[in-house]
Amino acid sequence: MYALITAALTLVGAAVAAPAALQEQPAHFRLHATGELAGWAIVNSHTAAGTNTIQIQRPTAYVSDIAYVNGTNLYFDLPGAPTPYGVAMPGLTKGTVGQVFSKPGEMSVGFAVNPSLLLTYNSNTQGFYACSINGVYELFYGLNPEAANLPGKCVQTELQVSAP
Repeated sequence: MYALITAALTLVGAAVAAPAALQEQPAHFRLHATGELAGWAIVNSHTAAGTNTIQIQRPTAYVSDIAYVNGTNLYFDLPGAPTPYGVAMPGLTKGTVGQVFSKPGEMSVGFAVNPSLLLTYNSNTQGFYACSINGVYELFYGLNPEAANLPGKCVQTELQVSAP
């Protein structure tokens, strides 16, 4: 009888644990744009001392930087950088977008990878935009922005997670 109860509890425990295993986030991954820019690489581009913009570059010329989520922070492991670069989301007013950038250390919280292997910010896969700045697509974020508040030609995208 004891063995039967133990076996039943083991099966129940495995059934409860299985959904949690599906929710585990990949340890390290690469990010790529979807939609109009499907497959384009997400890369860091140095702009100032200790600050990088996040660019969306053609995959024929660039490979996405290695990223990971630790807790709910998104980081990039950049070659030669002594510490990981955390992603900083812009402070926004309603109807606007702001530029996404990275800096050494912990930045914005709220990131995760959903079961469809899309990056989420505050549980949203939407809100990411690739905006052409001086001929290069850079990553912006904002939920339901007004067209007049976009910084030029922008296309909405989601960020797809793939193996490193």
